[in-house]
Amino acid sequence: MSVTCSGERSDLNERAHPGAAVAVTVLGGLLVGAGETGWAIVLGRVHLPLEMAASVFLVAVGTGLLWFPWMAIPWLHQRRDWLAPSLASAGLITGSLFLHLHADSLTKSPWLSSAHGVALVKALLVGSVGGLVVAWLGRRITVRWVQTQGLPPRRPAEIVSWLVLVVSAATFLPALRDPWALPIPDDPGLASDLPVNTLLITVDTLRRDHLQQYGHERSIGACLEPYGFVAGDGFSAMANWTRPTTASILTGLHPLSHTTAALESRLPAAARTVTEIMADQGAVTGYFTANMNASGVFAMDQGAQVRLPDPRSPPHRLEGTGWGRGWQAHVRLNDAAQLNAYASGFLRKVVDRRFFLYVHFNDPHAPYRPPSPVMDRLNPEGYSGRVVDDPENNPKVSAEEKAYMELRYDGEIEHSLKAVAELLEILQDAGRLEQTLVLITADHGEEFLDHGQWTHGRTMFEEILSVPLLIRLPGALSRGPGTSDSFGDEGANRRVNVQGSQMDLLPTILDYSDVEIPSYLQGRSLRGVLEGSSTPTARPHLTDGNLGGGWSYQRGDYKLSRREVRGKTRTTLFHLGDDPGETVNLARESSLQSLIEEMSAEAEGYRERLRGVALQKNESPLSEDVEAELRAMGYVD
Repeated sequence: MSVTCSGERSDLNERAHPGAAVAVTVLGGLLVGAGETGWAIVLGRVHLPLEMAASVFLVAVGTGLLWFPWMAIPWLHQRRDWLAPSLASAGLITGSLFLHLHADSLTKSPWLSSAHGVALVKALLVGSVGGLVVAWLGRRITVRWVQTQGLPPRRPAEIVSWLVLVVSAATFLPALRDPWALPIPDDPGLASDLPVNTLLITVDTLRRDHLQQYGHERSIGACLEPYGFVAGDGFSAMANWTRPTTASILTGLHPLSHTTAALESRLPAAARTVTEIMADQGAVTGYFTANMNASGVFAMDQGAQVRLPDPRSPPHRLEGTGWGRGWQAHVRLNDAAQLNAYASGFLRKVVDRRFFLYVHFNDPHAPYRPPSPVMDRLNPEGYSGRVVDDPENNPKVSAEEKAYMELRYDGEIEHSLKAVAELLEILQDAGRLEQTLVLITADHGEEFLDHGQWTHGRTMFEEILSVPLLIRLPGALSRGPGTSDSFGDEGANRRVNVQGSQMDLLPTILDYSDVEIPSYLQGRSLRGVLEGSSTPTARPHLTDGNLGGGWSYQRGDYKLSRREVRGKTRTTLFHLGDDPGETVNLARESSLQSLIEEMSAEAEGYRERLRGVALQKNESPLSEDVEAELRAMGYVD
């Protein structure tokens, strides 16, 4: 049988029966889909069976649309000349969209919804409409070009289709290289060796009473129990927002001394971070953060040999191309799985070497948008009410809406901690977990109308300042004594009263690494308390560098706070032993006025001493894009 196009006999053979074309197309799509999924698994991009199955399906659909027009062209030519290039073009756009975005659409890409069905419908609509437009333009251009060249009129469909096939094949090439490859420095070959490696993790906006290790009713954090963590009680943040608290974690200094507490602040170059100290000791250092306040944008990644300088434009497999630039312009690493693709890739490459790794997950920061598989587990009954994921823009919510908002917040915490467990699994599989000190903490907590406010950065109540500290000690130390309140079956899963702050993490890390603790550090090592060889000593705790100004000073059970509110100084005094929820303000009690004056004088004297050893400030005006990002995060009005 001959196939004609525009009245002329075609040289195309007759073997491309529609049924055979569809069969070969589906088979080819599944094979390519399986291959793409294999790469995703190897590179750490697929984490759940549901995502694995959906990945195969999505890529099979995309590649099927790419191959189908080519296989079916001979049959299509006897119908309509324009149908082949139209389908081919639609296949190109739709298939490319799936190939380059399928992993992100399965998590929390801002381009596509995290709901798989919605993502699929959106991509199909975009690909189909875009393909028809491109096909129409392509046909007009190619027909005009063919006419000027004197070619037979049946050739436009073939030319467009073969061109589409070549371009489509090229879209597979980026999958053949590691999209998360970052340069790892060569082993310096130093004779000295670190006794332990360090994995330091900050989970942004993690409120401690939302972990089961601290009594939360939901099993949030259960994925960490097999690894044996000590939960520290009495551990406090240095301020109520990310930049000053992260700087204190990294430097062992108070915000008044490291001077990184204003919106325009950058970490001074004179500040010695834990990353720099460990790099000097011969460790290969990695620094991965999803929060701009904790990133190289504000010089927080000093000393990191492998890093993501700006979470707003992370490396991508198509970097330098239009797709890559578009992805980088829109994506955020607020999904722990996306950030972990970089962090886990680094860890796998350095697991046999001396390393220090800092990871800052940002998922629990508002808006609360956990992946659907996590919510399916936490809320199997479903929810039919209004979903409020950003309380800043929805100040009035019902009790039911608030409860579901907190459930979504818990889902974000759970998603982050599962990413932490993946890093621990890498260490365990490599036999390096017992040589690694693991610390998990938060920069600050979160408010859910506990005192009439949402989110953080406004007040200095304990839901903001009391943060978790989970530590897994290296080797046999992980099974040490010192239980005060067990939360698990194994001896390592215990709570210990540490009476510490974020300034204490750097001295603790150096102590376990057998590195001399510099005398200028303002924190102290918690090693003795964690191992049970010393008892915790309560120290006065001063928070400063808060957004909105003000300070709080805790001595014993009493906590004094001062801040300016509409031109007036507001003073609060709470007794945390009798009133842990800070519901009764004792500041007007006449019998306590002398105590207030005494604590105020102590706090002011402490503030002056900290300013006396402060580093020179490193401040510069914010660029428009950085200011816009901070505004989107709720830090700029």
